[in-house]
Amino acid sequence: MEGSDPAMTDWPMVGRDAELAAIEAALDSGGAVLAGGAGVGKTRLAREAVDRARRAGRDTDWLPATRAGASIPFGVVLPVLSPDRPLSGNPAEVFRRIAKTMAARAERLAVVLGVDDAHLLDEWSASVIHQLTVHGLVSVVATVRTGEPAPDAIVRLWKDGPARRISVGPLTAATVSVLLEHSLGALVEGVTRAEIDRMAAGHPLLLRELLIGAREDGALARREGVWFWDAAAKHGTRLNELAEEWLGTLDGAARTVLEVLACGEPLPVATLDRLTVAGPLEPDAVEAVERAGMVVFARSGRRRVLRLVPPLHGGVIRGVLPVARARRIRGWLADVLDGEPRRRRDDELRLAGWRLDTGTAARPKALLSAACQAAERVDLALAERFARGARDFGAGPEADRMLALALAWRGQGPEAEAVLAGSLSAAGDGDRRWQWAAVRAACLYWGAGSSDAASEVLDRPRPGATSGGPGAETPDGGRGGDDRDDRADQNSEADPSCESDQNGEADQNGEAGRSAAADPDCEVAEAVRIWLLLCDGRCRDALDLVSASVDRTGTMGGEIRPVAVLANTLLGRLDTALALSDRGPAPADEVRDESPWQEAMLRWTRCLALRMSGRLREAGELAEEGYAGAVAQGARGLAASWAGFRGGLAKVRGQVVTAQAALREAVAAREGEDSFRMTRSLLADLAAAAALAGDATGAERWMARADALRDETNRVMNPWIEMNRAWVLAATGDLTRAAAQARHAAALANEGELYADEAIALYDAARLGEARPVLPRLTELGGFVDGPLMPALASAAHALVSSDGEALDRAATDLNRLGFALHAAELAAAATRAHRKAGRPGRAAAAQARTAALLDLCEGARTPLVMFGSDVLDSSLPPRVRQVALLAARGMSSKAIAERLALSVRTVDNYLGRAYSRLGVSNRAQLATALLGPTGDGQGERE
Repeated sequence: MEGSDPAMTDWPMVGRDAELAAIEAALDSGGAVLAGGAGVGKTRLAREAVDRARRAGRDTDWLPATRAGASIPFGVVLPVLSPDRPLSGNPAEVFRRIAKTMAARAERLAVVLGVDDAHLLDEWSASVIHQLTVHGLVSVVATVRTGEPAPDAIVRLWKDGPARRISVGPLTAATVSVLLEHSLGALVEGVTRAEIDRMAAGHPLLLRELLIGAREDGALARREGVWFWDAAAKHGTRLNELAEEWLGTLDGAARTVLEVLACGEPLPVATLDRLTVAGPLEPDAVEAVERAGMVVFARSGRRRVLRLVPPLHGGVIRGVLPVARARRIRGWLADVLDGEPRRRRDDELRLAGWRLDTGTAARPKALLSAACQAAERVDLALAERFARGARDFGAGPEADRMLALALAWRGQGPEAEAVLAGSLSAAGDGDRRWQWAAVRAACLYWGAGSSDAASEVLDRPRPGATSGGPGAETPDGGRGGDDRDDRADQNSEADPSCESDQNGEADQNGEAGRSAAADPDCEVAEAVRIWLLLCDGRCRDALDLVSASVDRTGTMGGEIRPVAVLANTLLGRLDTALALSDRGPAPADEVRDESPWQEAMLRWTRCLALRMSGRLREAGELAEEGYAGAVAQGARGLAASWAGFRGGLAKVRGQVVTAQAALREAVAAREGEDSFRMTRSLLADLAAAAALAGDATGAERWMARADALRDETNRVMNPWIEMNRAWVLAATGDLTRAAAQARHAAALANEGELYADEAIALYDAARLGEARPVLPRLTELGGFVDGPLMPALASAAHALVSSDGEALDRAATDLNRLGFALHAAELAAAATRAHRKAGRPGRAAAAQARTAALLDLCEGARTPLVMFGSDVLDSSLPPRVRQVALLAARGMSSKAIAERLALSVRTVDNYLGRAYSRLGVSNRAQLATALLGPTGDGQGERE
């Protein structure tokens, strides 16, 4: 898309309705003078007003003023005269001729003059426009730039009348979002959207040039159909030229102020004052840029800071600064900040970054601390940069360990392993060596994708550690809900109210154990070990280690609390998981020290627990709040994870378009940096969302990509991934295999004691036509898996088996109340069919209307139950005949169907003949219309 692309330049007039109404009203009394800063859209607004006046039947002219033309008398207004008659050198004669010409035009039609940049008018042109307006010969729509002097005649237009001064401010964020969507489409990554809005600061001119330049220079790139902004890329030539024009009016001292701000914004006023005292900045220069409206004072918490206006200029200035000049400025900033109290965590990051940029006087420990902080913010690229810097400046083995973790988390396993290999000799013995072993296991697992190698390292026990006590067994396929009370006892091992020794006895490890566990490095290493067990699907083993850690330390640290929440969620102990994750506000006398990463992990695991419990509204609110917060912070890693949660929640609600957009964003944000190897799971979710939307081809493509990433890691996700595969199979019309796949996913979940996953997979099998075989186990799970969802699913499956219209109505109500609109629509569709067969047409009509209303919430999602409950597709079709008919309706030939289902072509044709007879159709086109809707096979991929 080049700069001439209409999507980038021909923007709709949005967000200016109030100003346009005010201008139109002012035209009846003399006109309007639009005042605003550079680039806020005054010219575009004035042109729109003049164009509307022309379309309304008025006579119009557009007269732009320029700085170069300000020295030419009458230079702007001369074009209104006929070029056929020569001009005299007498100003009064020129004035008279212009007035006579405009009076003649005004006799025929009302005249509107648009005057752009009226502050640049020569005095004669300004006087002419003033007199024409005052005498009612024209109405004027003029623009002036705030902060720049305008000719007295123009100022008098609004001071003495008849024109009205209208202030034009920046566009709102909502309006910028509309323009972004017009230019780029709807799929723009959240941090990108926020960053573009921040940089342009509501200035349409800057926004347009920013987008054009970013496309030309590759700063805006499309991944998975989603637009991403690369903040490190340079800005376009046109934008640099605009900025240079803006900066060209400044002297050297004022420009230095802006360069310092560009390198250090937001700059605390205290830092600015110290730089002024120290000499690099001149007080008069700071005041000059403030008067010019190029900077603004703002609040950042309790601090008063200085920012560039608009912020985009900061990036442009940084882009044109010579490297040596930028290093010198960052050295000034680092020297000043080094002498100030650093009360915020950001201060250490900024100082370390400036020191690293200058390449001098960087303290290894400070760089290592900055690397840890960056990792806690899930800015792994920055963590790697600081860790490498710390390593280069001699931070020793600790820098190697941090660098290896950052590389492993970014999916760069071989390099992480190479870093560790050179430092293992420094690990020593005891706890220190155990900590290094945990780091190495993390690198092997998340970096190299080797679960077995990681397990081999983890199987070596920590020195002095004792395993947690054997808890009571949880329910399995043979015992059902009879062990619920026993499980409640085991849950107390991870309950905050039971963090002291379980029996009131002395801590087995004594004070030495508590002291060792209090070491943050020990806590991190232990958390790594516990997380690896959980990701490998060993939830009970993970909880045993959580319990042992609580026994040793008397508390549940921020590193391991999310593990306890997630393990309990997967085991079906949702009440316990939610209690652990609901910490509430901190008491007045308590200071919590969770890092942003730990806090995010706790909120993510709580979001999943809420979802599995059936509390979708609360889960959705948490996901939206988390995503908005991450976007506001510019934390792309956190935002990507929250986008995944948003997509997953939208999928279970049936909002398949929303789900695909969010999941695409989550997948694309991880390109080249598959933190914790989560992309495979996200791709599988995306495949199922596409399948539910009827896009069988897209679903198969996404699932194939997920399968290509399969390795030994994250086995705990396998049941969920296999559940998604069931819907991909269903989208192709192979319902028999789809139902079998869902039951396979349930078996995998049962094997790992992932009871919540098992229940959902079993109900998916019921949705795909296998309700009767799964009903006993699903009823059993509904009796002991916590939360309202599982009993509701069990009741729904029972209603499907019984084909009881009233029971189906109740089940639909229950699931709709929980937020599962698509599930409810399926049950309402089944109720429609049941009521009709029972001879209750009134109830059938009501259920059918309910089905339609629920499907309206689902963005075009279609599933077999919805189609089977339609007016056309009668349940009298046997399952095999229905399966063949659906594949044929989607465009498969008889030969292809035969190969897929291991049938003969003759058998396929016989089944199709039976389907034609039952449905009253005579060819495949009619079959497609009957089964997939009135748009036939052309819509089949979207049904």
